[in-house]
Amino acid sequence: MQKSTLEKMADEFGSNKRFESSTFNFKKDLKNVVAEPISSLAEQTQNYASQYRMAQMINVLLTVIIFIFILGFIFELKFVIILYTIVFVSTQVNKSDAGSDRIPGNGIALESD
Repeated sequence: MQKSTLEKMADEFGSNKRFESSTFNFKKDLKNVVAEPISSLAEQTQNYASQYRMAQMINVLLTVIIFIFILGFIFELKFVIILYTIVFVSTQVNKSDAGSDRIPGNGIALESD
């Protein structure tokens, strides 16, 4: 029985190992063409997202540091003013004690007769 050209091509197509390997390569190429760029795009997106989160954290951290610095500066000024007031008042008190009967330097009172 004589096979037609179409049947011969179908038999060759079905038994051709080269075609099967080329089909496999086509799947592999499809993976290279489609899957890997998509996965690399997803990886880049994750990298950008992590960089964005890092930038946000640094921004918040710098804002907090500046805020703490400003508060510290304000409280430091208050502390310096309070300390200056205490020193000034204590020197005034020491000046008012100059005429008393205390021994200069150690603050012990002399016994009076």
